[in-house]
Formats: sequence, C-alpha cells, structure tokens
Amino acid sequence: MTKYREILRLKSLGFSDRNIARSCSVSRNTVRRVIDKANEMDISWPLDFSMTDGALEKLLFPSDKSVTDRRLPDYDYIRKELLRNGVTKKLLWIEYCEECRQADEEPRRRSLFLGEEQSLLAPLPATPFELAEWKIATVQFNYHIAVDGMYYLVPHQYIKDKVDVRVTDTTIEAFYHHDRIASHRRLHGRNGLYSTVTEHMPDDHQKYLEWNGDRFRRWADQIGPNTRKAVDAILTSGRVELQSYRSCMGLLRLADKHTSQRLEKACERALSYSGKPSYKSIKNLITAMKQEPDALPSDEEGKPRGITRGARYYGGNRS
Repeated sequence: MTKYREILRLKSLGFSDRNIARSCSVSRNTVRRVIDKANEMDISWPLDFSMTDGALEKLLFPSDKSVTDRRLPDYDYIRKELLRNGVTKKLLWIEYCEECRQADEEPRRRSLFLGEEQSLLAPLPATPFELAEWKIATVQFNYHIAVDGMYYLVPHQYIKDKVDVRVTDTTIEAFYHHDRIASHRRLHGRNGLYSTVTEHMPDDHQKYLEWNGDRFRRWADQIGPNTRKAVDAILTSGRVELQSYRSCMGLLRLADKHTSQRLEKACERALSYSGKPSYKSIKNLITAMKQEPDALPSDEEGKPRGITRGARYYGGNRS
C-alpha cells in the first residue's frame, strides 16, 4: 500500500517530490497526485494516529482500489500448468488477463506499470535502432579493409592486424582491441569502391591527393600522344581513382628517370600490344629498351659516320 502518511510528513518538512518518491518507493506522479488531493481536501501534517494509510486511501481516493487489492495470479496453478507440454508463460498471461477482463478487474502487472513504472521510463532514442552485424577483417597493405566488396581506409599503423568491424545499413566502424579506429559512411553500388580519409594515410602518400585526372592528362600531353593515350587507359581502367593516381605517378617518375622520349616510345610500343596498358607493362618495356641501342632516334642520326663510305668512293672517282 502507498505510504500516504509518510508522503505528507516529508512534504511538510520541505522535501522535493523526487526525494519523497525515492524514500517511499513510489513514482513522482504518485507523490504529486497524493499531495494535490490532500491540498484539495485541506488535509495536512500532522495527522491523528487514527488516520492510517488505509483510512487516508479511502478518504483521498474512495473509488480507487489498492494495488494490493488487485486480482493476483494463481501461482500454484501456473507452476502446474507450465509442466504440461505446449503451455507457455505467454499463454497463461493471456488467460489471466482474460479472467480479469471477465471479472471487470485490471491485471496487477498493468496497474503497477501505470502507477509506479511508466513515469520512470526514459525517452526513446532520437534515431531509430539499427541492426548491426559484426565481422573480422585484416588490414591490407594499402591500409584498407574489405567489407562486402567495398574498401574502407583505417590508420596505416594497423597494417596486417585483424580488426572487428561493425556493419549497419548506413555505417562501417572498425575496432581494434575494443577501441574504434575508423568510421565510414557505408558505400553502396558497384563493387570495388573505396572510402578514404586523408588523415589515416602516411604523410608520403598524401601527396597523391594533390593530383587529379585532369592534371595527369595535361602532363601527358607535354610528353606525347602515346603517353596521353596510356594515361587515359590507366585512369579509365576501372580501378579505384586513388590507385590509378599512384600508377600515373609511377609514369611521371619513369619520365624523370629515363627521359620523356623513352617514355613516349615505351607507351607507343605498349599500346601496340594492348589497348589498355598497365604501369607495370610500360615500366618493363622501358627497362628492356635500355638494351636496344637503336630503340630511339638520336640527334646524330642522319649524319655520316667515320666508317661509312659514300657513293663517290665506290664509283672510282676519289678526287
């Protein structure tokens, strides 16, 4: 039974509704309801000893039934019924509620919820609950993890480590030893897409982001038409953009190392073998061409050599 006397006594001492509810093991709504009703009927502390909690309940809420007067389940019956095949607690609960309805009574569990527990419920989360799936992934040498055919960057120091991955419809999160190390919006569409966070890349790799497809094409135009075709082929090869940039940077380094002329010639030869040459094939060709002395035209080509005899020599007129 509700401690009506204690509620009124504590209120007279200036306690807050929250503290009274905690002390009397009731909800704040119940405390406020008792105090408002007592004020309405001009009932205040101190009370006569004859004014028990039961008497106060009849006086304040004459039409209400005490929680203890609610119809209780027959627990002996429930224990016996649960031993029978096919009988569940849910089935017995439905049966109990139906008996209460027929007797024009409220089930005790519901009355307890409405009177004591409902006001203590926390509000629902601002965003709907998302079902999550957990997976294990290994961080690859390009510091990405593969999840359902897509690639997500994690800090480069975790290369070769196994991480736990939390997957929802909207988010991919990577955890290492229970600490979250990366979070990405989940990618959708064709397989092979990459999600990259610049801060997770090594410093010497971040420089690739200073380049884009247009800048590589302008650079290739300065070398020659075959280099331009090779760069176009690499950029449109279906690879992830970041990976194709690295291949194009490799071509740039080849030009610095072997000269632009040799790179143009190597691209020409690579294009004769395949319409979509790779950086590796061009690199192998330009290395092999170093062994071919006549692979490229020289500035000296067309000039007479010291061991070359002209037509005049063989014609007999040496003057």
